Amino acid sequence: MATVGAGVPSLIAKIDLTSQTAAIAAGTALYSVPAAGAGLYRVSAYAKVTTASDLTSTLGGTAGFRLTWTDPTDSTTPTVTFSDQSAVSLSNNTTTTVYVASAVVACKASTALQYGFDYSDTHTSTQMAYKLSIKVEYLG
Repeated sequence: MATVGAGVPSLIAKIDLTSQTAAIAAGTALYSVPAAGAGLYRVSAYAKVTTASDLTSTLGGTAGFRLTWTDPTDSTTPTVTFSDQSAVSLSNNTTTTVYVASAVVACKASTALQYGFDYSDTHTSTQMAYKLSIKVEYLG
């Protein structure tokens, strides 16, 4: 099978956070698109509850995983909330609760990809904790 361009996507950025017990603010830096880096990027996110709350929690809160970028066509800055693609309720409040999402975006050169991840937790003694892994691939 023949390929085009470089043939395979390149993993260009990754974030692996553990023991998170709060939301991550929208606008947090994910990747700086270089001057020669305009094109399509695939962003994949995986979050998992690592410690369940003793009362209630929602992985991804009400706003979920958000991504903001600058579009090369008109220099607008869209923000998308990724839809969870797992088949479990994000309010299960168990260590089997996962949030899985992926999207392809078109980025303008010399701009930034930014993200945020929401969180909600009500607890008396044990707070919900989660891990979050994000991968950015350059597709060309």
